[in-house]
Amino acid sequence: MIISVKTTTELTAALKSAQGGDEIRLAPGTYGAVTLQNKDYVSALTITSADPDNPALFTGRLTLNNVSNVVVENLDFRIMQANDPSSNRMIKIDNSENVTIRDIHMEGRITQAGDPGAFNPANGPMTTDAQYNSPIVGFPTGVAVGVQGGKNVVIDR
Repeated sequence: MIISVKTTTELTAALKSAQGGDEIRLAPGTYGAVTLQNKDYVSALTITSADPDNPALFTGRLTLNNVSNVVVENLDFRIMQANDPSSNRMIKIDNSENVTIRDIHMEGRITQAGDPGAFNPANGPMTTDAQYNSPIVGFPTGVAVGVQGGKNVVIDR
């Protein structure tokens, strides 16, 4: 079954009711953070843009936790806020299997002077553990996709 959604609220509801073999098509627009958890689909659930030429944009994290047989494709992710928790993993996959991520565009931000916790090399060399673990001014920050406890997770293009 094809399920069409236009908002984060509709997407969250669709994820709760979707069955294996369904395709959730996201209308062009902006979507916030979404979590799919504790779902074991017999066949693949696909989450995709309704219009691949004008893909849906996530400005918050997509979390897949303890799920199986999920395909995420043709979406954009853009995290631009300083110290946004989503920038730690735009797509977070935990304890999941048979997950495919493909044809995704991701865009982060460059760390700026004045960002909370940022280390500025112009102020001298790193001397503390906190500095070594800080985002560095002038460099990208964050992780695109994080996988922990995954099995058969494919990231393609």
